[in-house]
Amino acid sequence: MIPFSELRIGNYVLINAIIRKIAMISSVEDKKHLPTVGYYVGEDLRFIDCDSKQLQAASLSNSLLEQAGFLFDNYFHLWQKARPDTGTGMEMELDGDYNAVDFLRRPLLKKVKSMHGLQNLNYALNGKELTFTPAQAVAF
Repeated sequence: MIPFSELRIGNYVLINAIIRKIAMISSVEDKKHLPTVGYYVGEDLRFIDCDSKQLQAASLSNSLLEQAGFLFDNYFHLWQKARPDTGTGMEMELDGDYNAVDFLRRPLLKKVKSMHGLQNLNYALNGKELTFTPAQAVAF
């Protein structure tokens, strides 16, 4: 279960152990309806309650970082994502423990734990969505 306040449209999460992109969020909460997220399976839009056990955070891993365009620098021991517009400088850096660090390698945020958390951090720091292309049929 992921707290509803952490989710945004475009976040990648696990639904029934398969990585899915959130396409819609309904915040209506009353006695009959809980907050839900919508996601596509092929052309079908499906919904799941935010408190469902089938809705889980996709734990951050080296594989997910690579799919998001990060490269591991063996010299600095950092995951780095270059600025796509200029190709110079880094848009974001994470150390080996997935702590977001600044240009002096000081932690900005301790232990980024999930893909949706990384996406939200990138949006907060850079004002744009994180490019992420999940591998086909990724199951965790």
